[in-house]
Amino acid sequence: LGVSVIGFAKMDSSVSLIIWSFLMGVSISPSFILTETLLQKNIPEDFRGRVFSAREALTKSSFLAFSLVAAFADAFLTKGAILIMIGLFLALLGVVLERTKWANL
Repeated sequence: LGVSVIGFAKMDSSVSLIIWSFLMGVSISPSFILTETLLQKNIPEDFRGRVFSAREALTKSSFLAFSLVAAFADAFLTKGAILIMIGLFLALLGVVLERTKWANL
């Protein structure tokens, strides 16, 4: 995901952005489907509604917070710099999470 976000920073035309977005969506969507399936399967039925509503609240809150951060970043940085920093952050986060084996799957 981090590498693909860095790819956005290097795009020059709308057509290349559309193609890149499509390819990212096709490659990332199986992960989202797997996550949803595992949540549905492993959360006890009594708590399922609470877990999904808490996840929605967290998702919406983080979207608003990062939208604010992005607006401030846009005022001071170029598009390429922002996307490269996001891509590097995601790539490093992936390495850290993989090395620490935090999920123990």
